[in-house]
Amino acid sequence: MELVAVDSVGDAVAQVNVDPASAHVKIPVFSNRQSKTLPVRPQVTGTAAGGFEISSVTVAPPIVTVEGDADALQALTGIDTEAIPIGGFSETKTVDAALALPTGVIALDAQQVKVTIGIRAVTATRTFEVGVRIIGAQPGFDYEVAVDRVLLTVGGNPVDLDRIIGSTLAADLDVASLGAGTTDVTVGTTLPPNVTLVTASPALVPVTVTARPSASPTG
Repeated sequence: MELVAVDSVGDAVAQVNVDPASAHVKIPVFSNRQSKTLPVRPQVTGTAAGGFEISSVTVAPPIVTVEGDADALQALTGIDTEAIPIGGFSETKTVDAALALPTGVIALDAQQVKVTIGIRAVTATRTFEVGVRIIGAQPGFDYEVAVDRVLLTVGGNPVDLDRIIGSTLAADLDVASLGAGTTDVTVGTTLPPNVTLVTASPALVPVTVTARPSASPTG
């Protein structure tokens, strides 16, 4: 088909070169034309980067109106997008995706859609049985701890968790502000970057503080 330049009202414009001068145009012919509004189904392929996973997939617009022969539309329950590869994604991204229309079906509104693929870090937990460590002990006091082992459950990316060596962890009890007597102390711990303490069992450990007797003066 030869291409002709036209103005805003559709009249041909002289002395305007069109490049290319011609194009192939596909004009669908329907025997029993109907239209149908259908949901868009994003077709995501591949996997996210190691340690990450897909958290959500949203599409805008979520529905499109298509047109075709009644027989072609009858069996359609949705319109797929072309394949959207996400290999190596480590953060949320929005991409343009063309519609994969069946033969004999055309889109009346959107020819492509925006698909947002939500990516999040994979989280997991590990539990370690660890010893108790007194932090902040003051001179002149003795400290007695009710338990000698604590279960620590930590969370984070499986890659980070796999690097943890249980023997390097301890349940820390900060006793710097304690006076004589028995006090329940909250369990803490020092963890590698990107790893958090989920729970400690027990979460509170009784610590009994006793002042040492003063030395008797000698005559």
